[in-house]
Amino acid sequence: MNKPIDYNHVYLYAKEHYKHNDLLKDLSIILAERSWMPRDHYYGAAHIANTLTDLVFEEINRSGNPKHFFAEFINNIAPENVWKVGGQECNDHHVKVILACLSILSLSQVKDDEGNTLIELGEPDSSILPLAKE
Repeated sequence: MNKPIDYNHVYLYAKEHYKHNDLLKDLSIILAERSWMPRDHYYGAAHIANTLTDLVFEEINRSGNPKHFFAEFINNIAPENVWKVGGQECNDHHVKVILACLSILSLSQVKDDEGNTLIELGEPDSSILPLAKE
């Protein structure tokens, strides 16, 4: 078995293998775990958004989509396009970016049509966050 990809628990969170409680706290815990930081280390929304946009850029490239798809993604999360990523119910632009990134990552193809692994995510870990299905 291949080693899971970097940030695998972010992908697993996006694919709803973990319970979603507090978005920023959940992702802070995942990022702290990945970085060997104390679990109570808090990453702000801007840092999380920056990290996730890097992952989305990599995902768009890995999936074979043209690079202009990333430019379209960035345009769609611009403040004037609020209706495309969460509507009016959220006033924090960085949170909207995070939600849009999670949406893209949730669609990541992990196996091809023949069942071959494209990216190895590993297993969710209940010591990081509660599992969605226990």
